[in-house]
Amino acid sequence: MPVRQVAETIDPRPDAFDVIIIDEASQLPVESAFLLWLAPQVIVVGDDKQCSPPMRVSGELEPIYERIEEYLPDVPRAFRHDLTPKSNLYELMNVRFPGGQRLTDHHRSMPEIIAWSSRMFYDGSLTPLRQYGTDRLPPLRVVDVPDGYREGRDQNVRNPPEAEKLVTELKAMIEDPAYSGKTFGIISLQGGERSGHIRLIEQLLDEHLPDQALRERLKIRVGTPPDFQGDQRDVILLSMVATGTPRIQGGADFEQQRWNVAATRARDQMVLFASTTLTQLKSDDLRASLLKHMLDTPMRETTPQHLLHVEPQTKHPEFDSLFEQKVFLKIRERGYEVVPQYPAGRNMRIDLVIVGEKGRLAVECDGRYWHSGAKQVQDDLLRERILRRAGWTFWRLRESDFLLDPDVSLRPLWALLDRIGIHPAKGQ
Repeated sequence: MPVRQVAETIDPRPDAFDVIIIDEASQLPVESAFLLWLAPQVIVVGDDKQCSPPMRVSGELEPIYERIEEYLPDVPRAFRHDLTPKSNLYELMNVRFPGGQRLTDHHRSMPEIIAWSSRMFYDGSLTPLRQYGTDRLPPLRVVDVPDGYREGRDQNVRNPPEAEKLVTELKAMIEDPAYSGKTFGIISLQGGERSGHIRLIEQLLDEHLPDQALRERLKIRVGTPPDFQGDQRDVILLSMVATGTPRIQGGADFEQQRWNVAATRARDQMVLFASTTLTQLKSDDLRASLLKHMLDTPMRETTPQHLLHVEPQTKHPEFDSLFEQKVFLKIRERGYEVVPQYPAGRNMRIDLVIVGEKGRLAVECDGRYWHSGAKQVQDDLLRERILRRAGWTFWRLRESDFLLDPDVSLRPLWALLDRIGIHPAKGQ
């Protein structure tokens, strides 16, 4: 339940529960610390890389320190700055209990979407588990608005051509059968709540999509990155607003938090509307980094270049076994892109993943070395069940069948790939 409801309904006594789980702790101000009083064990979940609640007061902090000294004299001075309106519950707990566990499995977004935030804000540690089929949308799109311009200042700034192009594209998506059943969010990357650009987009939506029932069904929402904190949509449309060579964004923590939230709200597709170009943006601007990622990311993964000349009889260190390596070479001979030892979740890897434009297939090579005991087989099947729940499709090959007749043993694989729409790379 929301924190306010906890305060209104739960008896104010210590250890009312055995365990309290506090989600989105980075969104809670420090006065929410009373939750820690309600249980002897507390699990705090949060992310300091995402938007924190805005400060609700301004002015000198000294009066606040004086109140802390008066009412909480036992609190060490070193921790008093964590009890001001500048802090939040996640920061408070992270300081007192450092060394928390980072959850690295990412279930929401397509791999291409989450890759930018993973690299920029999480040291590349996030592992996308989301699987997809042949009907998936292009995960990244950039829509150029060459005639875009800005007008107004501060909270009244807006980019009329960009807003108009965005609403036109949204209307076309809604009419496109490929987007049937999808939900939509619109995020302005410049300006605050109720900025001129957001108001303009809402006005255009009223003109071009007046059906309120339709907009509610598609969950169409317009806002800033903090407005979408904890929220998600199938398709997110980002409006950059900026033109020319704008002031650099990315130095301050709150700017990085805003961009991280904006770039991680989409499940299936993220569309960026830009009135400026890479050559106009400074290289250390987050806008340039995201734009380059979206322009350069290929539609599918490819076989690592250093594995294009693997030999069938000399084991390469990136393969678990020579059997797996020989299967890899057979798949490559057919022209498919294939990645060995594919990371798929915390401490989990897939022997081989065949990659197509709109789908991936996991190939497990059941060899004598890794399947010699019942425990190994059980662990392998458990891992497969976990990944199947994330949408992965598996095909398994026994080493004995492959050694008896490699060509015959792989015929069902070629048939399956054709049936699910994964084809050899063009030019192969």
